[in-house]
Amino acid sequence: MRRVIPILFLATSAALPLTSDARADGLSSSPLEGFQRLDDATLPTKTISGSCPETVTFWRERFEFEHGAYTGVMLNVATIGQGVTTVSDHQERSITYKTPLKPQFYSCIGTLSSGPHPPLEHRHLYHLWFEQGHVVFRLDLGPKPADALQLSSLSHHEIIGQYPYAQWLAAH
Repeated sequence: MRRVIPILFLATSAALPLTSDARADGLSSSPLEGFQRLDDATLPTKTISGSCPETVTFWRERFEFEHGAYTGVMLNVATIGQGVTTVSDHQERSITYKTPLKPQFYSCIGTLSSGPHPPLEHRHLYHLWFEQGHVVFRLDLGPKPADALQLSSLSHHEIIGQYPYAQWLAAH
């Protein structure tokens, strides 16, 4: 007769959200070493209705190699959201995360502003909106490039604490 001994594993990273400073100091959880932290990207939001945050911040990083680069982005949800971040959609070339908003922003319906703001490389890949008490962040690489000499793909994604993280590869 075999005995089955139950083992309980506790995942402390999900239970203990990281502070803004801790997450900002070391973004990547990728096995690649050598990522360099880029400047934070703080973008304005556009309120359609309700009470919305004025801005959102993305933490960014990059690892360059001879014919391309890995780029990582993480949304700082600590200032606008609370609770558990989940993956609401995952495709080959896109990932969508959803985080409950803090009570003061629960009524928010809005998006990232398309108005004037500092230039941001890869801004066209970031999609963010507020609806039904959540902030939704989508990284979308778009259709596959027709040029066989170009490659772009979603290379890594995860939720670290409550922070949504996505990384993609672009090479030529």
